[in-house]
Amino acid sequence: LLGMIGTDIAEEFAFSIFRAITSKSYVTLNEYLKYSDIYHHGDHNERSLITFRLIDRKKEGKVELTDFNSYLKLILSAIEKVQPSKEPLLNN
Repeated sequence: LLGMIGTDIAEEFAFSIFRAITSKSYVTLNEYLKYSDIYHHGDHNERSLITFRLIDRKKEGKVELTDFNSYLKLILSAIEKVQPSKEPLLNN
């Protein structure tokens, strides 16, 4: 799937996930396993929290309009690459 959405979008997703998992310059095995477990088996609240962390780029515990806008554009760009339509999802 990541190959289908393009390296620019895949890279941005990777950085977003990395920032959601850790505030360090590396991810430990335990941090990765915890994220992976929540992603695959977490309840609604756990998945919502990880999504909030993906959007909260500055790690301030709040989401500003610019943060939400950037996240939404990233998601829509990925969808558009995988399922192209006649009408663009984004108006750049």
